[in-house]
Amino acid sequence: MNDFEHKLTECKKDKNHPLRNELINSYVPFIVKNISKVTGKYVSCENSDEFIVGLEAFNEAIDKYESSKGSFLNFAEIIIDSRVKDFIKKETHYQKQNQLSEKDEIGECIEKEYGNSELKEEVHKLKCVLSTFGIDIEDLVDQSPKHKKTKEEVTILSRKASKDDILVHKLYKNKTLPMADMIAKFSTTKKRLKDHRNFIIAVIVIFKEKLSGMIFFAGLGGE
Repeated sequence: MNDFEHKLTECKKDKNHPLRNELINSYVPFIVKNISKVTGKYVSCENSDEFIVGLEAFNEAIDKYESSKGSFLNFAEIIIDSRVKDFIKKETHYQKQNQLSEKDEIGECIEKEYGNSELKEEVHKLKCVLSTFGIDIEDLVDQSPKHKKTKEEVTILSRKASKDDILVHKLYKNKTLPMADMIAKFSTTKKRLKDHRNFIIAVIVIFKEKLSGMIFFAGLGGE
């Protein structure tokens, strides 16, 4: 029996054996390598949930390994692969559920905080208009600019566009942003317009339709 097999045997006998941590620590590069195979990205040993899952999987492999199962490292690789994939699948599902929950709460939030009939009418009108552009108001949670400065700049751009009758006419008629005109008039870029298309259209509609309650609720500032 070689040194590795000896350590493995001792670890299987006693889950709290000091050799267990020694064995796991010596195979951290192996664990990280196999996690990266699954995730397709570099895995940090600090602040990484996938790394913790990988460590637990390697620990599990120590407990479940039998010589009849062939090479221990091959067996450990299979366990790590399976556990990391399960973790990613669960995380993806959890994040999607959270996003759906967040979107579902938008209407409730509006009613709780600004539960007057006038604002409800504005929300209904905004939903109806945006639907003609193929935009779901709930999706704006994910599609709004994430950085404060970017949101301010895009909002200013959209507010200016809402005051341009020709641009607004083209927007409502063609159901798409008149990018060439907007780039020429406001010195913006095609990338910015494409990246924030739905948010820009929503803001233009809000200002054009004079939905003052929504202007306040969405934190878009006054005209």
